[in-house]
Amino acid sequence: MKNKNPDSRFSTAYYTRDFTNDKELAFNTVIFNGKPELTDWLISNYLFNDDPYEEDNVTLPQIKSFIQATNTIASRTAMRAGLDYSVSLQMHTEYIDRINACTKDYQLTEILRTLIYDYASAVQKLYVLDSSHPVVKKVAASVQKFLYEKLTTSVIAEDIRLSSPYICKIFKEETGMTISDYILQQKIAESKLLLSNPDLTINEISALLCFTTPSRFCQQFKKVTGMTPGKFRLEM
Repeated sequence: MKNKNPDSRFSTAYYTRDFTNDKELAFNTVIFNGKPELTDWLISNYLFNDDPYEEDNVTLPQIKSFIQATNTIASRTAMRAGLDYSVSLQMHTEYIDRINACTKDYQLTEILRTLIYDYASAVQKLYVLDSSHPVVKKVAASVQKFLYEKLTTSVIAEDIRLSSPYICKIFKEETGMTISDYILQQKIAESKLLLSNPDLTINEISALLCFTTPSRFCQQFKKVTGMTPGKFRLEM
């Protein structure tokens, strides 16, 4: 199959590449961390061949097979990041249908881009607060600042020089969640990244993020994700 469209960039080298550790790390950087703005970086550096216009092009079914595999990996990565199973399954199914319906390789190029962007955006929405209120922004910044410390609303209130009752009231009204829940959400999100480091034990991660005990960390992790840290690490 000759490359007739300048936007079509699939080659044998592209199709036959396995998902190496570097590529898995790149997927984590973009999708797991909810960074849709890095979609083109991921595609250019990890998914496309250096010479995109090789004559030795693969067949359309082979290209579809590769992108279906990419869809599956992206879906699993998004779920590990906290995306609801039903949401991820729906996205996965919709992209299966879109990929199967394609008749041109250049259409698949755009589907690959939107697929990665959509999964990363879905994860990003889990952690980006839907509020432009200055108090909410200050609270969020303070949480990141003290994420590796024993963090309470009192610590945040002192940091941003506002009263604790006031920031709790504004934060709840603006976001629909309490500051305590947001702190837990952010600590669990950070712990997922730390769990990808095999050199760190679960006890060490618990201590780094200032959970009272490892068992408390495991309990809270399961409350948020539906699984224990150990099981999460095994499924990574």
